[in-house]
Amino acid sequence: MENNFDELKREMDNVNRFVPYTLGELLAMDIKEYPFLVEKLVPEKSIIAITGHPESGKTWFVMYLIYCVVYGQPLLGMYKAQKANVLFVDEEGGKYEMARRYKLVGFKNDVIIHTLSQQGIMIDSQEDTDSLIGVIKNKEIGLVVFDPFAAIFSGDENSARDIGKVMRSFQRVIVETQATIVFIHHHRKDSKNYSNGTEQSMRGSSAIFGRIDSHIIITKRSESEGEMTMAVIQRKSRKGRGKIKAFTVKMVEKDGLVQFEYMGEEPQQLKLSKAETAKEKVLKFLIDRRATFNEIHDSMKGEIGRDSLGSALKELIHEGKVASKKEAHGKPFYWVAKEKEGQQTAS
Repeated sequence: MENNFDELKREMDNVNRFVPYTLGELLAMDIKEYPFLVEKLVPEKSIIAITGHPESGKTWFVMYLIYCVVYGQPLLGMYKAQKANVLFVDEEGGKYEMARRYKLVGFKNDVIIHTLSQQGIMIDSQEDTDSLIGVIKNKEIGLVVFDPFAAIFSGDENSARDIGKVMRSFQRVIVETQATIVFIHHHRKDSKNYSNGTEQSMRGSSAIFGRIDSHIIITKRSESEGEMTMAVIQRKSRKGRGKIKAFTVKMVEKDGLVQFEYMGEEPQQLKLSKAETAKEKVLKFLIDRRATFNEIHDSMKGEIGRDSLGSALKELIHEGKVASKKEAHGKPFYWVAKEKEGQQTAS
């Protein structure tokens, strides 16, 4: 009898795990503009990726963003920031480098920032995620920063399945703590010819871009002694009113402090080549489907010619981003290579 009761209880728990909203409940909601931790850039209770090549200034920009959040100061004097406590999960720099950066950016011991430095946190581990959630709740954290993304999980960044597990853990953290998540991630080496970067510039599976709510690219424009100029480019804004225009920031080290200055809208809004534009459009189209060459071409609505499309597909296959296989009637079908499917030759 006791075993039957336990089995029934487990069944009831499974039944009650998911609680759907009724249409009436959703229609009765007071719809307002989505709240942002940092206006237009960092939506609350969301997943934000800040990406770029090594030494592009992305970590410095994030340190400054954190400064604005913990002090409640507008980013660059333009984008309002809501005050919140911060947890920085550092798996790269180490505590001495973190201390150096905190001092250079101008932090004082009058705000709440906690740092977990090189403690081997694996967000795809339930035990580690449980512990992390405990820290976030205990310290009343509103913003969690992970640096670098590739070091906080044990799986393969090119695997959609492994990335899905990471994103589900992120979502669990958000649901259980109401915190916002920012992670810093690197670009592919072969994307350096993209002066402004694209969503495909990020290393790893395309599932990363698919699951994040905001994507900000940091691109170094120039560097001299004690000074760096970088472009800030928003490639995705799921919860805002469209993407903001790219802008330039100057980072200057002066009198032992790093300062950030808004330099205006980004002047180098360079257009991608036809082939690069085609590659970007192909990956977007194939993200959730398999298609023939003609189906892909038809989806472009005359924007991309057949020759440019053919070149784009060959490059994407060579880069391992798209897979291809002949199926019915000998026609090749194409799809996004979400797993390591290997390079295949287009026919």
